[in-house]
Formats: sequence, C-alpha cells, structure tokens
Amino acid sequence: MILRRVLLFSALAASPVLAERVPGGDVRVERAEHALDCPAQTELVAAALALGSTPGAAPAGSNIVVRFERDGSAYRALIRSSGQKTGERELRTDDADCRRLADAVSVVVAVLLDIVPADAVASFEAAPPAMPQIARPPAPAPEKTVTAPPGPARLEPPDVHTPFALSLRAEVALSVGLLGAAVSPTFGGSAAVTRGPWQAALGGFWVVPRDVPFDPLSGTAVHVSLALGTADGCYRFAGGTTRAWETWICARFLAGVIGGDGRGFDHHYPTHEPWFGAGPVFTLRLPLSRAFALRFGASGVVTLGDHTFRVEDYGDAFESPPLSAALSIGPELTIW
Repeated sequence: MILRRVLLFSALAASPVLAERVPGGDVRVERAEHALDCPAQTELVAAALALGSTPGAAPAGSNIVVRFERDGSAYRALIRSSGQKTGERELRTDDADCRRLADAVSVVVAVLLDIVPADAVASFEAAPPAMPQIARPPAPAPEKTVTAPPGPARLEPPDVHTPFALSLRAEVALSVGLLGAAVSPTFGGSAAVTRGPWQAALGGFWVVPRDVPFDPLSGTAVHVSLALGTADGCYRFAGGTTRAWETWICARFLAGVIGGDGRGFDHHYPTHEPWFGAGPVFTLRLPLSRAFALRFGASGVVTLGDHTFRVEDYGDAFESPPLSAALSIGPELTIW
C-alpha cells in the first residue's frame, strides 16, 4: 500500500492538476511517470484546437480528463468525459514512442469539444439524440418544442495497427545438466520479433566445455563440448503500469552438436553427434528506457535422445542427462 501511494504521488506530481478551459469545455491531462514523453496539457489542447474551428458559446460543455500511461513496451490513454458528453474509452499502441497515440487522442478530444464533427471521425459513434419533449405554458399560447441535449456519447479507439518491434539480446547463464552433473557457464544471444503480446526469437549459445574424469583409468578424461541453436515462441501474460516488470512464458526448441574427445588415452577418437532438446522458458523483463531493457530467465530442457560416449573394453565414460536447467541474465536492445 505504501508503494502504491508513492507511485500515485509521483505520477500526479508529473501531471497538471488544474484543467484548461477551452471553447466547448475544459481539458485536464495527467501523465504517469513512464509516459512523460506524451503531450502535456497545453500541447494536447493546442493539437485538438488545430484540427478545426472552435465552437461558439454553449450553455454547457464537456469536462474531459486524459491520462497517459505506459504499460511495459506499450502506451495507453484513458479518456473520460462528463457534462454535455459522457463516456470513457481506452486507446493503446505498442509503438516505441507516444506520437501516434497522441494524434489519436487529440482527434477524440476535438470531437468531444465539437471542434470536429462526430460523423467526420470513423472511430467515434454518437448516440442518437433523445426524443423531443413538449413544454406547455400555463397561459394559452402556441406550443413550444424543446429539444433535449444529445444523449451520452460513446468513444471508440481509432484504427491503430500494432507494429512490429525488432530487438537484439545477449545473455550469460549458469546451467546444470547440459554437460553432466556440474554447473557450466553458458554464453549466447538471440534476435526477436515482437507484435503486441506475441514474440518469436532465434538464437544460439555455447556451453563452456568440461573434462569429465574417467575413473577406471587414472589420469584420463573425456572432453565434452556443446553448441546449440534455439527457436522460441513466447507470450506476454503479465505487465502493466502498476508493475514495471513484464512476464513472458516461452516454448523453446534446441538443436546443436555435442562433442567428445579423449584426454590421456593412447588414441583420442574425437566424435560429434547431433543433439536435440525442448522445454519451457520463464522470463522477467525490466524496461529501463524505450530501447534498453534487462532480462532475467529460468529455463528447463528435456534431452531428446541418448548421447553416450564409451571407452572400448571399459564402458560408458559420459552420458548426457535427460533433464537440465539454467538461470540467465542479459541486456536487450530494441533497434526498430
């Protein structure tokens, strides 16, 4: 609760408090801490007024509140209107900046202020006006027809297409089980394409080789190495303005080459064979800026197939475990 109050205070401190009076109503803009690149109150009002002619004096206007927020890698605007026109609508884009969302919001605000006619904006649908009411004066006189003010207006978001984002990653990990019952450092990287909550990535990593002692023959060992390529399909199932983190779950397929080479034997007999595996990946992503983020991951792998190196007349020298796991950390750079 304390953290929530602090975040709320910081968000309000970065946004105007008093609404700006304009023809047709008044507008107040709030910006969350991570959405300070969205337009301020004066800038948004100027953009809306520039879209058309300001209406004449009206007996009542609309009170409009716009709040800009950033939900991980996406921007969100919540528009509330009361008074002559009432309604609430959320607009959202997955752009790297707030420009397209700001343009869409200025159009909606212009409609609410009667600067732009409602039928000129495909994304805005106004409710039909209420039926006229007949008011009769006490003295005999011609009937007067009094038209009620328009009914509540309903806002629809503009047609905003979610763009693709391309990012590059590097990571370092500690794995257990890839090269036997030992902790092995791992280095790798990948390239990812993201659209909305969906993501696809291709990459690879290299496991630092290790010497596995062969106990039956003193002073001998098997030098084991592993290099892998990866293909990931991911979904973002958590993240928002109340949490700076994004949470991703991925399905990963791995394919590579495992190698073995004798150490201390009369003949080394180096050998290589294909290696396959699959498993889940759980990732926490912390955006630090529009283009830079840190990723923390935990993964598991099921080895597909048997990978065993044998020493003739002595038996098995190394067998790849059926299960392995890894913890990773690394930076991410969004380049487009």
